[in-house]
Amino acid sequence: MTTRAASTLGAALLGAAALVLSPAAGAATVDIRIDRTGFVPASVTVNAGDTVRWTNRDTADHQVVSETAAFVSAILKPGQSYSFTFQTPGTFRYRDGLKPAERGTVRVNAPPASVTLASTAPIVVYGTQTHLVGVVSSKAAGEQVKVYQAIVGGTGYSLLTVVTTGAGGAFDVPVSPAVLTAYAVEYKGVSSVEVRVQVRGAPHPLPSLLEVAAYRIVQESLTNVLRHAGSPTATVTLTYLEAGVEVEVLDEGCGVVPEQCPAGHGITGMRERAAAVGGRLEAGPGPQGGFRVWAQLPMGARG
Repeated sequence: MTTRAASTLGAALLGAAALVLSPAAGAATVDIRIDRTGFVPASVTVNAGDTVRWTNRDTADHQVVSETAAFVSAILKPGQSYSFTFQTPGTFRYRDGLKPAERGTVRVNAPPASVTLASTAPIVVYGTQTHLVGVVSSKAAGEQVKVYQAIVGGTGYSLLTVVTTGAGGAFDVPVSPAVLTAYAVEYKGVSSVEVRVQVRGAPHPLPSLLEVAAYRIVQESLTNVLRHAGSPTATVTLTYLEAGVEVEVLDEGCGVVPEQCPAGHGITGMRERAAAVGGRLEAGPGPQGGFRVWAQLPMGARG
């Protein structure tokens, strides 16, 4: 008979992922042309992390110079370009170093709100206390983060507490999970995907190297769900075996359809991590759609 007895910590089993709950939008490159009339367009608005590329389309030389020395190009010959990636929100005014009357402006929006969530214990056994920890994207103290919990199979999430961030935008919430409890956090309207975790078999101590391998495999798999799968839910199953442990992460997303899912997603790295402890990892379509990552890790790993 198989027993189920352990908890989930919101976005991760095994305290696994410091999950960013707002998928990062892809960075963009915005082009500005330099011609005999000046900078075209003279004013652009970008997001933090975006790149602006100036290209000299004139027959004369030009130079891009920030008014605050935040960036400066070399002398740009006709046809040459200069690029700068803006990481900090704000308004950046610049001029042509060779024709000071020609000026432009780059306005940089702050990045979208995001928050990380993790637990302090690599493996959480039912009945023990652990801590939910994370950091908000503003890195500011005094921010409000809502913490929710749900009993899988119950009526849904309910508000557990509202925590105020401390120095650096960090928060720390002690929790005592019940059987199959899920946790999630919300910050400025940004919420996590729902992650359901099942633990099968009688929990027993595992070698530290094996714990870390399982932790990282779940972490990478859940990060893929968040960034690539387009799935509202993911199910993580940890099965304790006499000779080791099995980990499975199953989502309801786009599976492996090439035109819908980018390639890679760290599968090679996860296979190497499993192999390093004498285990193996499989990744591919789930039995009813979506994508499945499964790893078997033996007790032979020591550490």
